[in-house]
Amino acid sequence: MRKAIYLRFIIIIIITALIGGLVSAIFFATENEKKAEEYVARICNIVSYQYYINSDAKYLAEVTGGERVTIIAADGTVLDDSISDPKTMENHLAREEVKYAKEGEITTAKRASQTLGEPYMYAATMTADGNIIRISHSYGGFLRSIAYLMPVILISFILVAILAIFLAGAFTKNIISPLENFADTLALGKYDELEQKNAYYEIEKIISKIKDLLKRLSDSQNEIGAQHEKINFILSNMDEGFILLDDEKNIRLCNNSAQRIFGLKTDPNMQNIVTAVRNAKIINAVDMAIAENSSTVFDLQLNNTDYSVHVSPVSSEYVGTETDKNGATILLLDVGAERKSQRQRSEFFANASHELKTPITSIMGFSEILSNNLVEQNEQKQIHERMYTESKRIGNLIDDILTISLLESGVAATVDESIDVKKVVTEVVNSLTPRAKALGVTINTECDTSYISANYRQIYELVSNLAENAIKYNKPNGQVNISVKNTADRAVITVSDTGIGIQPAAQGRIFERFYRVDTGRSKSVGGTGLGLAIVKHIVVSLGGEINLKSQIAEGTNITVSLPNN
Repeated sequence: MRKAIYLRFIIIIIITALIGGLVSAIFFATENEKKAEEYVARICNIVSYQYYINSDAKYLAEVTGGERVTIIAADGTVLDDSISDPKTMENHLAREEVKYAKEGEITTAKRASQTLGEPYMYAATMTADGNIIRISHSYGGFLRSIAYLMPVILISFILVAILAIFLAGAFTKNIISPLENFADTLALGKYDELEQKNAYYEIEKIISKIKDLLKRLSDSQNEIGAQHEKINFILSNMDEGFILLDDEKNIRLCNNSAQRIFGLKTDPNMQNIVTAVRNAKIINAVDMAIAENSSTVFDLQLNNTDYSVHVSPVSSEYVGTETDKNGATILLLDVGAERKSQRQRSEFFANASHELKTPITSIMGFSEILSNNLVEQNEQKQIHERMYTESKRIGNLIDDILTISLLESGVAATVDESIDVKKVVTEVVNSLTPRAKALGVTINTECDTSYISANYRQIYELVSNLAENAIKYNKPNGQVNISVKNTADRAVITVSDTGIGIQPAAQGRIFERFYRVDTGRSKSVGGTGLGLAIVKHIVVSLGGEINLKSQIAEGTNITVSLPNN
């Protein structure tokens, strides 16, 4: 430590001297350049007055005491020059001092002369006849001015270096030893000994407070560590994906959910978001957040899941970079269920409106026919029967809509009593037997006594819908078989028929609301398209399972398994 401080002290003195010398040289060179600029502007002003007496470039050069004088036309053509043949000189319109020359004003510029290859200071002004007078003054240049002072700087540097050696030795001897003793005591953890008297008041004052500082520092580190662990735990375990980016779009933080969503198998920290996610919509939003300080929200489908993506700018102090540019955050919210629910609601209302519109239109048409006496008396009864049928259809549809709405909202999921499924099947069969006989269908039952905890109305609705479908979509002289089997923990209800069957492509959709395999047949037998959707909701609400097997022209078998008592 002693040697290091000794050397640093020498280096600081030498660097200070060197910087001081360079600053002085730069100041001198700057002043020299400023004087040259003022000089050439003054000469240009004098020459502009002499131009009206004698416009010869060589004469004007003699007036300036030997400075180069060039007379240029407004289009940049060199008309006369005190040194070179104007015919051999290129057009000067692009020269800065010529380009911006105005009458009554002096324009200056500095650069190396393309003709002579030396650094020159130029001044130009426009005369009343539209020509431009330019003065060229060789002033050596900024760097040459600095080089001129280098010998003085070098000598001063050597003298300061020698002086620094002696000063550094004295400083080390008087200061470093107490500091080294202090550092050794602190490193050994002997905090009580830090309060001993010291030769320097400043060091003694530091030592008197070091113990409190160390304790506060230790407490702060522990608290920061705990907070850091808490934040990391929350970010790592939150369902939402979160990514923090710096101003170069490098990933500074990426939680587990974000890695899972984007399929990042390795730690993505310090990877660029462009190569990590490869999604143009996200990258464009990140660019806007960083460059324009704007936030963007949009939906995006990743891995067959809908996400709401929020991209926002974040201040550089939270990113951990040394620049003052914004970073960005990416937050991904899984909205798949919400978007699916929105689509289902939209489809539900559209389908319900469509289903209600048909019978209502029919009733309105029949009403108009009756009100205008467009049919004979003997035909009015048939129309009234049709109106009654359509009205009943509307009522059934509204009842089913209300039922499925209650099931989806959870209101109808209350467990009321212990129900014997065998008894429910018997009541349903008694209710549907007249209709089955009218269609030439035979209903067979084979039921065990099986009790489940549920709402009676729900179980009746479940069995009734399954049995009614089996009757409606059967064949003449067909059969419907209903069975209830009691297992260790389940009541298994099976409804099979010998009907028309369901196509394989449609079997996955028959539990959707308003879905019909054969639309024309469904309407002719009075279906609302909600029966099997209601069945599915009841089964799901009771924690059960539903299974379907069907073959075209051979029949359909639906099995419902519900938890028993």
